[in-house]
Amino acid sequence: MVFNCGSGTDKYREYDSMDARRVAGCAKLHLSLVLLILVFGQSATAFVCPDYIYVFGDSLTDVGNAHAELPIFNTVTNYNYGMSYSFPDRPCERTRFSDGRLLIDYTAQAFGVPFLQPYSRHLHSSAYKHGVNFAYSGGTAKFTPIPFPTFFLEREVENYFKFRASYSGPFVNVSTALHMIPEIGANDYIYAFTLGLSPAEANAKLDGLILRAIERTVEKLHAGGARFFYIFNLPPVGCTPFMLTLFSHRSPKDQFGCLSAHNSVIEIANGKLKAAVDEYRRKWPDTIFLHYDSYGAALEVIQTGPAKYGIDADGFRACCGGGGPYNFNPFVLCGSGKIANVCPDPEHKLFWDFIHPTEAFFRVMATFALSGQYVDGPPEVANLKAACNLDFSSFAQSIPNSPSCPRDTAVT
Repeated sequence: MVFNCGSGTDKYREYDSMDARRVAGCAKLHLSLVLLILVFGQSATAFVCPDYIYVFGDSLTDVGNAHAELPIFNTVTNYNYGMSYSFPDRPCERTRFSDGRLLIDYTAQAFGVPFLQPYSRHLHSSAYKHGVNFAYSGGTAKFTPIPFPTFFLEREVENYFKFRASYSGPFVNVSTALHMIPEIGANDYIYAFTLGLSPAEANAKLDGLILRAIERTVEKLHAGGARFFYIFNLPPVGCTPFMLTLFSHRSPKDQFGCLSAHNSVIEIANGKLKAAVDEYRRKWPDTIFLHYDSYGAALEVIQTGPAKYGIDADGFRACCGGGGPYNFNPFVLCGSGKIANVCPDPEHKLFWDFIHPTEAFFRVMATFALSGQYVDGPPEVANLKAACNLDFSSFAQSIPNSPSCPRDTAVT
C-alpha cells in the first residue's frame, strides 16, 4: 500500500474516512523514519576491514624515515640493532630502534600485508601498495627546535598529503584505510624533562599543546577522507632506563620501581587524550575511532610479565647498553659495537636499549592492540582480530639476522 501524504495544497478541502486512514498511515511512516534516524543517523560509517595502513609516530613506529633523512642515525643503530629478526625484503636491515620487529610490523603481519616501507625512501609506488610509514624517530607532537626540528607530527601529515598526491599505484579507499597515530607526544615530555623541567613544569608547558596537535591532525586527515583512526596514548616513560638513570636519585619511585611523579604527569595527559577521543566521536560521527591504552597495557606486562608473558622487567635494565645500574651510558650506546654489552636473552626482556622495547615486548603490546585488550571503541571493531580474522601465527617466528651481516653500518 502506498500512502499519499499530500503537499499541503489541499488543506482546505474536507476529509472523508479514507483521508483519516491515509493520515494515520502517514503518521506511522513518519514515526518509522524518525526511529530509523535515531537508531542509525548518529552511527559511524559501516566498518570495512582495512586493506591499507597509514602510520605516524616516533621511534616506536619508525621503520627508516629518520635514517633516510639524517645519515647520523645510521651510526646510532649499528651493530646490535635488528639482531633478532631478519626482514625478508631487506636482510641485515638495522633501521628500527629495537632488536627486531616493532608493533607496526606485527600489525602488518596480522593483516597479511608486507612490512610497510618508510615514506622518506621515496620508492616506486609499487612498494606502497598496502601502506606507508611516515613516523620519524625523535618525532614530537609539536615543533621542537632540538634535537630534530624537522621531525614533528605536522611534518608527517604534510608528507602524507604529498604522498597521496604523487601515488600512482592501485586505488586506495582512504575512507576505509587504517590511520594509526601511536603514542605521539612522549618525546615532547622526555625532552622537557631532559632540559630540566620538573614534571609539574612540563605539564604546564605541554598541557593542551599535544592535544591540539593531535586534533589538528585528525581534522586534516578527516577533511582528506580518512574515516578510521587508531590513536594510542602515551607509555609510562618513568619506567625507562633513560629516565631512571637521569632522575632516580632525586625522584621518588612507585612500588614497581618507576618514577612516580613523571608517570603521574603522563597519566594526566592520557586522561585528557581519552576525553579528546570521546569528543572526536561526537564531532565526527561518521568516523570510527579506536583508542589503545598502551600505558595500562605496558604496566600489566611490567607487573605480571615474568609469570604471564615470559618477559622480565629485570629492574628496568636495558638489554643492550654501556653499563651502569640500568645498562645505559650516554657515551656508550647500544650501537657502539663491541664496546656495548648485550644480554643473552632479549626474547625475555622488556627494554632493548635505553628507551625502546624489545621485539618480545612489542609482540605482547601488538597482541593486546589487535585483539581488543585495553582498546576502547565500537564493540564490533575494537577486537580487530575477531572483526577481520587476523592471523597471529607469524608472531612467534624467530628469524635472527645472519652473523654474516655487516656490523658497522645500517642498511638504508
